[in-house]
Amino acid sequence: QLSWRETSKFPLHDTAGNVVGLLGTIEDITERKIAEDLLKQSEATFRKLAKQGELLNQLSAQIRQSLDLASIQQITVNQVRELFAVDRALIYRFDPDWNGQVAVESVAEGCTSILGTTGTNNPFHQQHAEQYQQGQIYAIADLAAAELDPQQKDYLQGLRVQANLVVPIIVKDTLWGLLIS
Repeated sequence: QLSWRETSKFPLHDTAGNVVGLLGTIEDITERKIAEDLLKQSEATFRKLAKQGELLNQLSAQIRQSLDLASIQQITVNQVRELFAVDRALIYRFDPDWNGQVAVESVAEGCTSILGTTGTNNPFHQQHAEQYQQGQIYAIADLAAAELDPQQKDYLQGLRVQANLVVPIIVKDTLWGLLIS
């Protein structure tokens, strides 16, 4: 078990001024070090939450300034990409037949755009449609370890996806699209 000790040492002198020994103390400061580490972690978490809150406030302000749906969507994917520090964020818009397309996208420099790409009979989204309609989020923490349809996994790997988050966009109780990062 890891522990922390703080020591203090003082030389002991004889009458001639020669060092004849040391007087020392050892104090167990493990609890203090653990508390300091927890404080640092809390501080980092607080800073991250404050940054997220700031970005969400900026997003809200920008949305209030514009009632143009295309602008709102673009601002949203830009802010989501920045908030989560990812290479790509997009809105996938469903057609009534469950086909759809990438309607809005924000990509990091050096990434290939898939804007306008259509998903004809996309079995992956159809497989999760009920989950999405209930407002449930779908997340893949590690694509390499995920058990996915090989075609879907190959597609995501081709886009250099390492993790994936899919948030349903529900309008008037209807699944309208997906916010994907």
